[in-house]
Amino acid sequence: MVFSYDPQGVVQYSGRFRCKKRDKIALIAVVRREFSRRLKASRSSPDRIIYSRYRISWQPFCSKLDEFFHHLLKILLVMKTKMFFSRLSLVMVCFALALTSKAQRQSPHDTVTANIHGANIKVTFGSPAVKGRTIWGGLVPYDKAWRGGADEATLFTTDKDIKIDGKKLAAGTYSLFVNPGKEKWTYIFNSQTGQWGIKMGGAANYDESKNVLTVTADAKTVPMEENLKYVFKGDRFGLNWDQREALVKIE
Repeated sequence: MVFSYDPQGVVQYSGRFRCKKRDKIALIAVVRREFSRRLKASRSSPDRIIYSRYRISWQPFCSKLDEFFHHLLKILLVMKTKMFFSRLSLVMVCFALALTSKAQRQSPHDTVTANIHGANIKVTFGSPAVKGRTIWGGLVPYDKAWRGGADEATLFTTDKDIKIDGKKLAAGTYSLFVNPGKEKWTYIFNSQTGQWGIKMGGAANYDESKNVLTVTADAKTVPMEENLKYVFKGDRFGLNWDQREALVKIE
């Protein structure tokens, strides 16, 4: 690569090098400023400047400049390589965490969907089995918030604003928790999503300050259901497991 100084005082360059456009522009600007400064300072030494009909070239400086420029490109390549591997490492860590999360799952997972009054609704949940255990008041204590499934927190998604038992729920995705009582259940819609369903001590894993909506439904006895599931029955929705079910109305 050769840099030159034309009679109008503008530094030019010729030659090719491999570099992204934005890096090339930045480097050329730096080099032009330095070359102009040194060239002006060297005008008192005519033996170092070669005159031609169209331009004045400072060959000794251009030679050093070329070396400096290629050295700078090497530094940039090293930096970009390190950035690439840093980003790759971050992606691999995230992928490993995702695999670890799935590996910790103890139950099958399921998704149910419905279209109610023009709103597309989807519920994604872990589906544990009874396996001969006492569920209500045993595995799932009464009057304590529960993840309403297994593994990760249950997710409730609607693509349109809806009303649940007359209370507005804006379009979006929410974690869904259940607080079951002997006679009534409370459904809790929370804006925090993506978390594991319980904390280390077993308590439901959600931030109460992010609760968006809570609604209460009557619990009733239904035929035995081995695996936990969420059901849509007309315009009603709720959790069904073992021999208990509680439905809320969606408008």
